[in-house]
Amino acid sequence: MRSGKVFIAEDLDHWAHVDVADLVRRGVDLRTLSPGDVMSYTGRFFAHWQSDDDQEFEEGPQNVSVEKAIEWGRSRADVVWVRVGDGDLGGDEEGYYSAGTQHPDPDVPVWPDGMKVIARPYTGTWRAWKNGFEIGRWSG
Repeated sequence: MRSGKVFIAEDLDHWAHVDVADLVRRGVDLRTLSPGDVMSYTGRFFAHWQSDDDQEFEEGPQNVSVEKAIEWGRSRADVVWVRVGDGDLGGDEEGYYSAGTQHPDPDVPVWPDGMKVIARPYTGTWRAWKNGFEIGRWSG
């Protein structure tokens, strides 16, 4: 097995079902929208491997199930980090799980085999800015 670590994260789809130009034409104040109105977690994941010294990088699969991403990750490193959403489905405070054969951080829960991750609305907080939106774990 290679040294290094694999990072896997769920994709966040911005404005998936929203015609922003139409909202602007109609004068809708975008600050009145809730995050789930315009953003959703896709239940699809992307991954990459990086060396322990962060000098090497390998792009991994994109737009795959969490199972496929973990399988790819475990074939490349003993340490595999999986971030699901922003913690809305568990994990540590940022949504991370440890899914490798080594678990270097005792505060990060081990990946629960068989966990299903499906598309769902983003329920976190956001703050509207003039040129877009900033996403974070705070209210604005």
